[in-house]
Amino acid sequence: MAQTKLVFGEWLPDQPGVTGALTEAKNCIPVTNGYEPMLAEADLSGSAGQTLLTAFAGKYAQTSTLFAAGATQVFKYNNSTRALAAMTTTGYIGIEYWDAAQFGDVMLLANGVSKIQAVDLNTANNFANVAAAAPTAKYITVVRDFVVAANETGFENKVYWSDINDETNWTASATSQSDSQVIADGGDIIDDNGNSVLGGFSGAYADLSGLPTLFDGDYNTLTNKPTIRIAVPTGSGPGGNLQADSLALAGLNPVTDIPSTWGGDLILQGGVGGANGDLYGEVRIKSGQIGANYEWHFTTDKKIKLPAGGDIVNSTGTSVMGGSGSYAPANAGDWAGTAPTTIAEALDRIAARLNGGGTGAP
Repeated sequence: MAQTKLVFGEWLPDQPGVTGALTEAKNCIPVTNGYEPMLAEADLSGSAGQTLLTAFAGKYAQTSTLFAAGATQVFKYNNSTRALAAMTTTGYIGIEYWDAAQFGDVMLLANGVSKIQAVDLNTANNFANVAAAAPTAKYITVVRDFVVAANETGFENKVYWSDINDETNWTASATSQSDSQVIADGGDIIDDNGNSVLGGFSGAYADLSGLPTLFDGDYNTLTNKPTIRIAVPTGSGPGGNLQADSLALAGLNPVTDIPSTWGGDLILQGGVGGANGDLYGEVRIKSGQIGANYEWHFTTDKKIKLPAGGDIVNSTGTSVMGGSGSYAPANAGDWAGTAPTTIAEALDRIAARLNGGGTGAP
């Protein structure tokens, strides 16, 4: 009679009836052969007498120590009695944040109000200032052989570091590697979780403490309405002498530049000075020529001062004002003697004759 060998699997009684992979598991934790219910949270320690802000642990010589901190005190957890023992004699005032770092056998704390606090894990006595010269930093960490701290009130973008392998030396000197550095604007320092340790801007507009006014697209809402530079084609000016490298300022165009009901004004304004703000600067316009003879002044007493020999003329070159502009009479015979050559001279001679002065025809 033929014999057949049967192979049986491992004897595993009382296994869960669920086979395959789970896609969702709530209120449970994984164990060796399945899942167990997650127990409700329960108090680990006795009362601290205040709301605890954080908990942290240090380990030295195979011994772990658990700490907790609140707004006015730091506590050490007793594994046997589960009591919280105060770690300072005087406590703290109004602490809102704690940061912790272990450096060798020393636990270091920062809170932004006190000097950096320290306690020896080997003795676990009370926390105290690590050094008189230590910064009042809000954040602390360890980088290789240095303790690094940052965000001190008034110096939020300044980073400090201790002497090499010495958390008690925070004085920069020729014999110490302790120093500090101001981080340039726009930079930031982040912790292991990517959070700013300088209290920097998160990048979200809504997180700004002083929200700036955003431009709504209406030119009329601007407090100081700007001017723009416009392109100038060669030979586009009167006489074809305006060159392409000229700079032309113009009020904003409400159609092509920015939404507005009105075209923008172009305003040139002299500066205001003096102890009482009562001294004003003139507005001067000068051509490419060097010297005062090519400079027009708009004075503070509401006058236009022309350069010597200057005049205002129309498009044909004829003077449009009674001034020092040249004058050419249509009929030189209308004048007695030599005809005047300037408008000012002609007006003076006419006025003299009207007042009975002068001789002969004007």
